[in-house]
Amino acid sequence: MTNSYTESVLKVLAYFDIFNYPVKLDEIRYFLDQPVTEKKLTFALQQLQDQQLLWHMGEFYCLRNDITLVERRLHCNAMAVKQLKRAMLFAKLIRCFPYVKGVAVSGSLSKNVAYEGSDLDFFLVMQKDRLWIGRTLLHIPVKIAALLGLPHYACLNYYIDESALEIPEQNMFTAMEVATMLPVQNSQRVFQRFYHANQWAYHFLPGHKPRIDESREFAPGYLRRFMEWIFDGAWGSRLDDRIMGKCRKRWELLSQSPKRNPKGFPFGAIAEKHYCKPYPYFFQKKVLSQLDEKMYLLSAKRKQALDN
Repeated sequence: MTNSYTESVLKVLAYFDIFNYPVKLDEIRYFLDQPVTEKKLTFALQQLQDQQLLWHMGEFYCLRNDITLVERRLHCNAMAVKQLKRAMLFAKLIRCFPYVKGVAVSGSLSKNVAYEGSDLDFFLVMQKDRLWIGRTLLHIPVKIAALLGLPHYACLNYYIDESALEIPEQNMFTAMEVATMLPVQNSQRVFQRFYHANQWAYHFLPGHKPRIDESREFAPGYLRRFMEWIFDGAWGSRLDDRIMGKCRKRWELLSQSPKRNPKGFPFGAIAEKHYCKPYPYFFQKKVLSQLDEKMYLLSAKRKQALDN
């Protein structure tokens, strides 16, 4: 067997180790960057165990010999079951708003992980040329809840419209997000088109399977269609552009401010006509840099083990 399988296995383990998350055998196979038979995968895992580069604890594999990581994962998985029920209710509410074409659970919850006080992250696909009107209408109840001091759990942090379904940042991080995304509300097969537009993710994760079968098709209700009629025509397009321009200007100023969010990143987002998303060069870059560092250290450790 070539070294490529062991390197691929280490890459999966290193990625999830960034999040202190032990993985199961089927998860390693799912996130591997190349196809592999069960026999070769088992051999690669055993070889890495013999070299003390990974540890096998029950059904989990981890780069650290720390059983508390397994206990933590099991606790987070149990919390995710409860959080997912709440996310489904929020998704049903979100789909009622104008111009929403698809709702997917993203972030840690899409990977079956939830923590105390963790948000519900959603990925939204909006109607072409009405993303910014739709986003504004969605954020009105969020702003009201904030002003009243009420808790709000939904984090609507990534929007694209149906004319820009391909994710431009194509790397290990975004491939993981595409592969683990959980579509829950789907209009006019928009997520089928989304996955077709993002087949590049198979280059990084050839074994992943889109979870589109778990989504529910929906048709807009009468109130939603009436509100969309109000913003129809050229004036609606001008309004959409105006809202985008105001958001872009405000967020550009925020990005230059020394203030940071709880995760240590600048406030604001990228505002373009067909998408609204967090700055990719902060959290994405941080994760990918950590992955490169871990792989460098693991490669050095593995070389030392082979030399001995």
